[in-house]
Amino acid sequence: MEENKKPFRFSKEDAQRLWELADPERLISGSFSNIDTFSFLEIVDNSIKRINNSENPRVIILETWLILDYTIRELLRRGLDIKRFCDDSFDPLPNGFRDCSNLLENFINKQNSKKKNPYLIFSEVQIPIGLRDLIYSKQKVLKEILEFQFEFCNKNNISALTIKNREDVKFQNVDTFWLNSVKMLDSNWFKDANKINKVRNQAAHSINEEKIYIILGIKGEKKLEALKRYCNHSLKQLIGLK
Repeated sequence: MEENKKPFRFSKEDAQRLWELADPERLISGSFSNIDTFSFLEIVDNSIKRINNSENPRVIILETWLILDYTIRELLRRGLDIKRFCDDSFDPLPNGFRDCSNLLENFINKQNSKKKNPYLIFSEVQIPIGLRDLIYSKQKVLKEILEFQFEFCNKNNISALTIKNREDVKFQNVDTFWLNSVKMLDSNWFKDANKINKVRNQAAHSINEEKIYIILGIKGEKKLEALKRYCNHSLKQLIGLK
């Protein structure tokens, strides 16, 4: 499940169709770029189609788990700011789903327990290099921005010359936009995700399909349909789909 690296390749119609899958208020890829978000939604859409078309309980569970595993790893790569180092030959994240899940949960909780880093406040507004050069060329605009900066530093009792410091562990040292994008990942989210991982372990290591239903408490004559509903509902809740 590799992320698409090519330029934006979705037609207007495809992009609209994919976006209609998402709940904008809850979509977990909120910290992704637009291209990455549509690529992510395409992956999710294809997996949901395979879930709905499959008659094999093990395949249904594995497809659901793959989406969650991919999502957790991608969030960690972005939150820890290591995505630019990761490729097919190098990935510093743990191999196991549970290890990555625990790492993400602990990371979010730790960051939320800290105050915002006052030295990073300006990094929350992203200014393209071209726009920055234009600002520097407009002395009146530059003077006004520097005055705002001085006022901010004065109110927060910090030096206007202090270099932005991401290594001060007393404060949040993760991108605020990323932290806001994972705000729905509470203890119940990780509990539900880890439950799917438990079922996945059963599906991956045993051909006994009945145990999948037993773990999930699914009974009755239409167990396969109930399993599909469970997986679809879980993805909607955990990923942020309509």
